[in-house]
Amino acid sequence: MYKQFDTVVILKDQIRVKDETWMEMLRRLRIGNCTDEDLQEVHKLVLTNEGCQAPDFSKQPWSNAILIMPRHSVRERWNEAAVAKHCEETGNRRYIINSEDRQTKTEDEISLNIWVKIAAIDDHALGNLITEWRSLWG
Repeated sequence: MYKQFDTVVILKDQIRVKDETWMEMLRRLRIGNCTDEDLQEVHKLVLTNEGCQAPDFSKQPWSNAILIMPRHSVRERWNEAAVAKHCEETGNRRYIINSEDRQTKTEDEISLNIWVKIAAIDDHALGNLITEWRSLWG
């Protein structure tokens, strides 16, 4: 999928951190040259740590924060918690519907062989995925 992007942005300068002490710590962290003081500061960021001054996530700006997570499992748990919170606050009912991938004609589970074929589809063919899908499984 990443091959479909035609614009690449390379970020060279970090402009969000204004605190020079924190910036120096991040520089040392990047090269693995942290001090004991650096580690103490990082540990203060752990929400379960007694020294952490946790923000109130129910108030601005945190209540509508957008989080970017590098791990799929963390994203899933965060999304589940956010949907549950939203439903609680709005009174909406949350529906959970589990799904399974099945072959259209036989209703059989999709085999590993077919998943391998799906993964091998040429990136440019994704623009016309239905045609490609039919040509593979007719």
